[in-house]
Amino acid sequence: MLVQIIIDGYNVLLRGRRAGAIGAAELERLREELTRKAAGYAASREIRITLVFDGQNGVGAPAAAPAGKVKVVFSRPPENADAVIKKMVQGHKQPRNILVVTSDQPLARFVQSCGCQLLSSEAWRQKMEHGRDEDLAEKHGRLNDLNIEEWLRIFGEKK
Repeated sequence: MLVQIIIDGYNVLLRGRRAGAIGAAELERLREELTRKAAGYAASREIRITLVFDGQNGVGAPAAAPAGKVKVVFSRPPENADAVIKKMVQGHKQPRNILVVTSDQPLARFVQSCGCQLLSSEAWRQKMEHGRDEDLAEKHGRLNDLNIEEWLRIFGEKK
């Protein structure tokens, strides 16, 4: 039973974009938009969502903390968002109930080794932008992004 989603914030926002091409105001707008979309997704579900971003010398703290099921966390230098996510996962009593959203391969390998579910940043963005909701597929027994990798790990890939 999925109860928590942890999102590698800048990995979701900046994946596929040119580094340095986004100004501070645009970055803030993108963070707020991601927070709103996450809140909308969590509103009708029995889940909590934590958005984790890299913090830089006090820059980036949200103007107002979102209410409800969404929490925004900024790392404190020298720690980065990946380290915060790792601590969250390691400190959880039932990591199998956590879905981590990232396309950062070292972080993805780590969270999976802890027993967490994984969804790529691209798949999450597509879910939010196009209204794709894999929850229905799960209820009807179809494979989805969350469990295909697990099946391949257990049964191997046919060659």
